[in-house]
Amino acid sequence: MSVTNGLKKYTRGNETLYALGDNLYTEDELEAMDEARQKRDEQKGYEDRKSHCYDKWYRYSRSDDGAAYDHGVVKCVNEASKFGKKWSQEDEDNFFVIEIAEENR
Repeated sequence: MSVTNGLKKYTRGNETLYALGDNLYTEDELEAMDEARQKRDEQKGYEDRKSHCYDKWYRYSRSDDGAAYDHGVVKCVNEASKFGKKWSQEDEDNFFVIEIAEENR
């Protein structure tokens, strides 16, 4: 999926710009912003899972349907053995899902 999907397109000379909010960006700038967001989302998924939770907000509020967040979650689960038995037991006993209000889906 392109980062420009659904964005209004403008041409200024030889340059193509896309409106995001009140600002105009090149496709390269949008891709860099999206890459940075994906890295933050992946890190957040990793940290949340390590803290024994899963936040569904990422599923419903991200253009990638939470794929970057989920990648971080999976990375954490795959590395769980390095956290030790105590973490695994706490995860089993205390894992919770942060739900999202139906009207925000």
